[in-house]
Amino acid sequence: MKAVNPPSLDLINEYLKFTLIINDAIQPAHHEDPIQALKFEDYSTDEEGYLLNSSDWNENFANLAAKQDGLELTEDHWRILRFLQEYYEEYQVSPATRVLVKAIRKKWGKEKGNSRYLYELFPFGPGKQAIRYAGLYKPTIGI
Repeated sequence: MKAVNPPSLDLINEYLKFTLIINDAIQPAHHEDPIQALKFEDYSTDEEGYLLNSSDWNENFANLAAKQDGLELTEDHWRILRFLQEYYEEYQVSPATRVLVKAIRKKWGKEKGNSRYLYELFPFGPGKQAIRYAGLYKPTIGI
């Protein structure tokens, strides 16, 4: 029986590099979350950007709507959006700005329950902008 010389270290390294290249080429492509892949235009909205069907709402919609307005949503924004959704679920109506301010003041006090704070977060008006981001129907009065 003839003795076989072991492969050189260089040959092993070349083999490993080749194997890594092949593995990278045949791995399935990373698929992003289909919801995160949606664009604002993929949602059915009216001419002002309010969702036509509030059940289509997801966080991606809120982020995209905010991005269109030049905003990036912070935890303070999300707190207000969740509050709006809870309010809508309880009363089946989007609150007018004055009602929203009073309801937030009742829940979190004067520091957050005032127009100045809400307009800092939603400069185009909390009665329109926040409600739109929350996926709720546009209020008919008191915007």
